Amino acid sequence: LELAVLEVARGGILRRGLPVTRARAAIVTNVAADHLGQYGIMTVPELAQVKLAVRRALAPGGLLILNADDAQVVAAAEGVTERIGWFSLSPDTPQIVSARAAGHPCGWLEEGGLVLSDGRENLALITATDVPLTLGGAARYNIENALGAVLAARALDLPDEAIRRVLGSFRSDAKDNPGRANEFSIKGARLFVDFAHNPHSIAAVTSALAALPAKRRFVLLGHAGDRSDDDIRALTTGAFALRPDVVVAAENPKYLRGRPAGQIPDLIRQTSIQLGLAPDQVLMADSPSAGAAAIIDQLRPGDLALLLIHDERQKIFDLIAAATD
Repeated sequence: LELAVLEVARGGILRRGLPVTRARAAIVTNVAADHLGQYGIMTVPELAQVKLAVRRALAPGGLLILNADDAQVVAAAEGVTERIGWFSLSPDTPQIVSARAAGHPCGWLEEGGLVLSDGRENLALITATDVPLTLGGAARYNIENALGAVLAARALDLPDEAIRRVLGSFRSDAKDNPGRANEFSIKGARLFVDFAHNPHSIAAVTSALAALPAKRRFVLLGHAGDRSDDDIRALTTGAFALRPDVVVAAENPKYLRGRPAGQIPDLIRQTSIQLGLAPDQVLMADSPSAGAAAIIDQLRPGDLALLLIHDERQKIFDLIAAATD
């Protein structure tokens, strides 16, 4: 074994701790309200502290890679003694300015390009539009993710040319990155599948796709029953960054988690109407695959659809494959 990349969620940290102690790099990309009220974590600042616990997995001299554009991450990093590599979408962010002055590694976006500093020299690595994951630069959250990944790759002594080559070839498709802004062409329409499941991530995805032209916009929404009513309203509001013409509210039968059937779709429907859709623009489905099928059936040339799914993934991919141009 030469290299391992591990992802640990806040639930895993709280339940089991961290399984390693010799990591060369650790990354926290962002912190947003999700799963609050579980395992005694009641606030977003507390959640930020849980996520920054990954620094305890670092070996001496390891690099803690943090998002300077996330206020919760910045606040939680106060007093941290580990070596930090900051990244940002601006060279003028205070943490980037300080890192460059101190000769610390960091990365930022400048004039449309990803720029890296090893503390001594700056390197214009690649333009954001040449990174397929950024959807032509529209997916700002994936520019942030790319900057964090690049700093980690450098901390592992991977060569810049290899990093550049991978950034330029790695795609949001079912082969390279299944379930993350995967794009398909169906009947002349563009259809995207994403597993985003909290208000922050949903708003990020829909904001990126909102920049794409479309005659009509469709969104498939559903969620597990262990989220609060406010959470469901917030994720529905986040989806409206796409400016949808039609919302399909789908039940997740395997994830009712104590709620009566139909309650989550009803909340999505009510919120969608409150946000401006007419009742006939909000459709109901008894499963994610049924909701996906309903959207696929309505697609016409020039339309755009986003399927936010958590269950029946393979069934939905099979439906898409059968309809793909």
